[in-house]
Amino acid sequence: MKRAWLLCLMLLLAVFAGCTQKPVRCTSPEDNPAHHYLRGMLALEAGKLELATEKFNRTVYCEEGFSAAYGGKAIVFALRAKAIAEPRYRDLEIQQAEENLEKAKKLADIENDRFQYHVASMRVSTAVKGKNWLEKVESQYGKAMKTSVDEKALDYYQGKEAATYFMGLAYMDS
Repeated sequence: MKRAWLLCLMLLLAVFAGCTQKPVRCTSPEDNPAHHYLRGMLALEAGKLELATEKFNRTVYCEEGFSAAYGGKAIVFALRAKAIAEPRYRDLEIQQAEENLEKAKKLADIENDRFQYHVASMRVSTAVKGKNWLEKVESQYGKAMKTSVDEKALDYYQGKEAATYFMGLAYMDS
């Protein structure tokens, strides 16, 4: 009798455990977080900020913990802020950029994610040019160069030279 009750209890727990799994949101080969993130970065580089935002949002929809997508969104907000003259609206965009950077930092649990966060932070600081922005970029550059990156596993940037490239752009901007 005890065995029957124990067996029923275990079956009931197995049923409930199976019900708590998250549904898979993106299942087709082209509908995956890495694909959308890459497309978002390509749109960002082409200056298509709305398309980049859509792709980063889709990345987050497919995988909520995709750190680099929040870094991409932060870059988009920073570039939007750069184009806005009205201080109040500009500050709102900068605030959104900072919030997305913070989320990217929280979710960056592996070295590649941390590298991508540092590069995104460099790009945001260069775009918005806040107080001591060049020092912030230099600090993030130093941190990016100290990470041990698996270059084959990076989603968009092809190696540590990406940090050097964006550091050079920051020096040119200064």
